[in-house]
Amino acid sequence: MVAVSFGNHGLIRGNVEKRYGLNIARAESTQPGCPRNIQLSGLYVAVINAVVNGGTTDPCAITDLGTESVARILAEQGVPHLSSPGDANLLRRLNACALLDDQTLRRVPTLNPTQRNEHYGGWGCSWGSDPYADGFHLPAVDLFFEWVKPLSVSNGELARIGGRDVYIAPGVGASNNACIAHILYRNHPLSDGQRAQEPVRLAVYSALPTAAQCQLSRDVAATVISKLPPP
Repeated sequence: MVAVSFGNHGLIRGNVEKRYGLNIARAESTQPGCPRNIQLSGLYVAVINAVVNGGTTDPCAITDLGTESVARILAEQGVPHLSSPGDANLLRRLNACALLDDQTLRRVPTLNPTQRNEHYGGWGCSWGSDPYADGFHLPAVDLFFEWVKPLSVSNGELARIGGRDVYIAPGVGASNNACIAHILYRNHPLSDGQRAQEPVRLAVYSALPTAAQCQLSRDVAATVISKLPPP
């Protein structure tokens, strides 16, 4: 049996391959169920793993078959947790790559804005090196649309830019060479009624000192805000 779950599991790392335009991480074959993680948008991930009760069946072979089917369906039909396609104000109806221009991107030292990676459904875009790929190196700018529980001070220092709330903080962990700005687009409940918000998550990766990098994130965020439609 193949099990599929959706959740806010964080950015996928490790051995990543592309299939149908989606980033898919292959876990070590020794992990139970031989899981595969499909990065959808922001920190949202589809997890596919095999459930095998005894016998000599190879769980990785089962997971790979399930992953192929899930990736194909997602590419063709979209993700089922989204609200009605009739919601004209849905952040994910925009194209992330259209929110930044070359002039703004060239403010990041040595960044090549022509090196661009569009992520699933146009919900994300990265310039420079792809932060989700093996061998990632500075510099880079990564932008994607989220739909998460309400933002708070845990997401950084609150600033007011272009009439919008923006939470700005240096990265941590795998993102510690970044300054991250969460730009609040609108309050919008999840399909189960839970309180949630739609922000644009912007990460600027560079070798600049922290203060200079976060100021650059603020400046880039201002460009993004100028291109967002009313919520």
